[in-house]
Amino acid sequence: MFLRASQDVRTAPRPIGVTIIAILGAIGSILVIIAGLIFLAMGPLFGSLGIPFLSILGGLVGVVLLVVGLLGFAVAWGLWKGKNWARWLTIIGAVVGILGGILSIGSGSSIESALVGFVVDALVIYVLMRADAKAFFGGHPAWSYAPPPPSYAPAPPPPPPSRLCPNCGKPATYIQQYQRHYCYNCKEYV
Repeated sequence: MFLRASQDVRTAPRPIGVTIIAILGAIGSILVIIAGLIFLAMGPLFGSLGIPFLSILGGLVGVVLLVVGLLGFAVAWGLWKGKNWARWLTIIGAVVGILGGILSIGSGSSIESALVGFVVDALVIYVLMRADAKAFFGGHPAWSYAPPPPSYAPAPPPPPPSRLCPNCGKPATYIQQYQRHYCYNCKEYV
């Protein structure tokens, strides 16, 4: 099989948690789209009954639900295909859901529904932040997140044994840069 540069090549399989989130997101988006179509259909009905305000409101709500449903479906498709932008949008949505649940408790909503929403959103964040999900969305193996082992430069070779200066008989010093012995007494290389 020959691949073009534009083709998406994944080295990590889609985790089951990401698959479940993508499918549930697509189902929820389809339901929101259906609700938007129902509101759009109800608008003319209210208009024919002589209630223009509800006709306009139904049309606006229907359009908003259609846009939200289509965006949600696009994010679900992005999760299915391993697009990292979809992963981050879902994480941000889950964080907003957690914050909204906390605020709803203060406004008198039931603690049970806020707790269920908190658990679901926390689970979504957990699944999408796992190493296998990061690998799927990033396109490299999960174990590549470990830092590379340190590389050490090879030790320089040991200097050759000491030599005596043939002129004065004193020990000569080995100069690594020139790889030669030097007599500081005679001020010359030996």
